[in-house]
Amino acid sequence: MKKLGVEKMKEIIEQSEEVTAIATVAGMDVMTFQDAQKANRAELAFGKEEDLGERRTVAGGLSYASSNAKRLAIDPDMYFINRYKRVEETNEKGEKTVKYYVVTDYRAIQEQASGAIYTPNVVAYVVERNNSRHLVVTGQELISEREFVNDFGKKLKNEDMARIAKAMGTIAKALESDALAF
Repeated sequence: MKKLGVEKMKEIIEQSEEVTAIATVAGMDVMTFQDAQKANRAELAFGKEEDLGERRTVAGGLSYASSNAKRLAIDPDMYFINRYKRVEETNEKGEKTVKYYVVTDYRAIQEQASGAIYTPNVVAYVVERNNSRHLVVTGQELISEREFVNDFGKKLKNEDMARIAKAMGTIAKALESDALAF
């Protein structure tokens, strides 16, 4: 078997498809398994040296608290699993608004086909478009088990769910930044 030279390896990796992150969680890129492998191979081929630094240990010092990983590899279909319901409403002025109720509870979605889920209520994110046509999470509502099982039969594409997840992250950051004063 013929060994490839370093220059040839660099050329092969540079010609490969561009690696893109699905999301960023806790400062780490979330990628598909294939993209994570490409990124890891590129780092190995380029011989990039890492500063390992000091790793934190758990109490007692018997094991490490975390790894120095830079990226997470996941299945996008599992990451963006969802069910939704579209509701059209008319306000007092006669303007129609469309709301999407999106459920991301993995266990409830897996149990939905059986007709009964593990909890009497499921949290649904209420998603609308604002005046500038951007997706905005306007709130959360509890949906009954019956309503979820019967009315939430559609699934958003991963690309669409990525936009909604970004809006969910925005609302979560806003809630985290609100300081409660007692």
